[in-house]
Amino acid sequence: MDKLKLYSRNFFDSVDNYYQKFIRTSLTYRKEVIISVVGFAVLSFALFKFVETEFFPNTDESQFTVSVKLPVGTRLEKSVDYIKRVEALIWKDVPETKTII
Repeated sequence: MDKLKLYSRNFFDSVDNYYQKFIRTSLTYRKEVIISVVGFAVLSFALFKFVETEFFPNTDESQFTVSVKLPVGTRLEKSVDYIKRVEALIWKDVPETKTII
C-alpha cells in the first residue's frame, strides 16, 4: 500500500510541477499566449466553412406513427373496425406503404 501512495504522490507532484512551470511560462509570455489563442480561434472559425460534415445529418426513416384515441369504454369490436378503417385510408392515401404494424 505504501508503494501505491508513494507512486501517486510522485505522480501528482510531477503533474503539479509541470503545471506550475506551464503557468509561469504562460505568464512570462502573456502577449504571445493571448495572440496565439486568439489567432487559433480566428483560424478555426475561418476554416470551419470548409468542413463538409453536419452535426445532425438529414435522415429519412421512411416511417411515421399514427395514434388513435377512442372514448373510454368503446367496445373492442368497434375499436378494431375503426382501426381497420384507418389502415384502409393509409393504404389508399400513402401508396409507398409496405407494412402496417
